[in-house]
Amino acid sequence: MSNSARQTMALIGVALIAAAGVLFYVALRQPSVYENTASTTQTEYAEETESESEKDTTTVKPSQGVKATEKSTAAAYTNEDETQVTYPLNLNKTTAEELMTIDGLGEVRACAIIEYRDYLGKYTSVEQIMQIKGIDEEIYKQVAGYLTV
Repeated sequence: MSNSARQTMALIGVALIAAAGVLFYVALRQPSVYENTASTTQTEYAEETESESEKDTTTVKPSQGVKATEKSTAAAYTNEDETQVTYPLNLNKTTAEELMTIDGLGEVRACAIIEYRDYLGKYTSVEQIMQIKGIDEEIYKQVAGYLTV
C-alpha cells in the first residue's frame, strides 16, 4: 500500500471517530426517553380526568407548600403577592414559579419541565414528565395529582 493510500485511510478513520463523537454528544444532550411505565390504564386515566372537576379546593399557607397524597385533591395556593394558584396546573400553560409550589418540584425540576415543554411544543399527557432526567416514577406519583394537560 502506498504512502498516500495510508494517509487517506488514516484521515477516513479520524473522520469516522470524530463523527461518532459528535453523534454520542448529541445523543447525551437529548432528554431520556423510555417506555411509559405508568400503571394506570386508559380507562382508569379517563376516569381520573373526568373526576378532576369534582375535587375539593383548599387553601394552604405559602410556607407550607403542597403535599401530594394518594387521594389527590385540588388546592388553591396564595403567595405573598396575593397571586392564587389553583390545582391541577396545566403543563402547557403553567410557569416554573407555579410548578415550584408543588412539594417535590424544586427550581431545577420546574425549569426542566418548562424546557421539555418548549422542546416538545406541548405536552399530550402528564406521564411525559417522566421522560425528563431527574423525574422518576416515585416523583411522578407524588406530583401527578397536581398536574393536567
